[in-house]
Amino acid sequence: MRTRPLLTAASATLGGALVAGGVHYGLSLRTIRRQSSEHPRFWASRIVADMPSQRSTLSYVALGDSAASGVGVDDPESGYVSRIEQRLGELSGQGVRTANLSVPGASTWLLLEDQLPLFEQLPEPDVVTCIIGGNDMIDPKFTIEGFEWTLVRLFPRLPRGTVVSTIPSFGLPPFEKKVRAANQLIRAYAHDHGLYLADLYSATYALWPIKYFFHVAGDFFHPNERGYRVWADAIWEAVARSFLDRRGAEAGEQPAARLAGASAGAQA
Repeated sequence: MRTRPLLTAASATLGGALVAGGVHYGLSLRTIRRQSSEHPRFWASRIVADMPSQRSTLSYVALGDSAASGVGVDDPESGYVSRIEQRLGELSGQGVRTANLSVPGASTWLLLEDQLPLFEQLPEPDVVTCIIGGNDMIDPKFTIEGFEWTLVRLFPRLPRGTVVSTIPSFGLPPFEKKVRAANQLIRAYAHDHGLYLADLYSATYALWPIKYFFHVAGDFFHPNERGYRVWADAIWEAVARSFLDRRGAEAGEQPAARLAGASAGAQA
């Protein structure tokens, strides 16, 4: 006769947990919306403040979506762009002036339409990252043909040496098929246009299934601070190669040796 009370208690516990989880998720989405509004303003203020640059200062331009803006953490400087900026300074021994043109919610198409015209008005930078594609994957209107149409127009307009990346793993079968197809195109067109490729897909796929949930924000989509460390590590390897190839090895040093030293000493 005790079965019914036990079932009732279990149902009440489960129901309470679901309600609490729903409330937490709703609050997390509110936080993400706030960050999506605030973080671009932070980066815009940085551009204005850094305008008077010195000859010894490197210029870095970041193109992308909410991940480039640092959405998922309250401090936008905990995202991957600031981590790349810091490592560039350590590698070069110079100051770094960053123009982060990213827009939360941007797809590959919207980057082509909105961010690229702004980018093309800037003086030629020393380093460019263009990390984009996650929002394309969750668009119900996504087609691989449309994605390729955009890459064909976007990648030739990026400077040679720009760092692009594979799209991170979503871990879920309905998305993984699209992600892998899109990444095949990214790899091919990056090679054709002299772009450097960061492998975000492998870095994030390695987190599944358990570690993933310790590397994302409360919306289960954007990286948290741990997640941005993973992103920065994956992106930095390609950025360092691009930078060293552009500047060349210092007298008596091989680029590979400098890259190894930079990777070991720049785990921010």
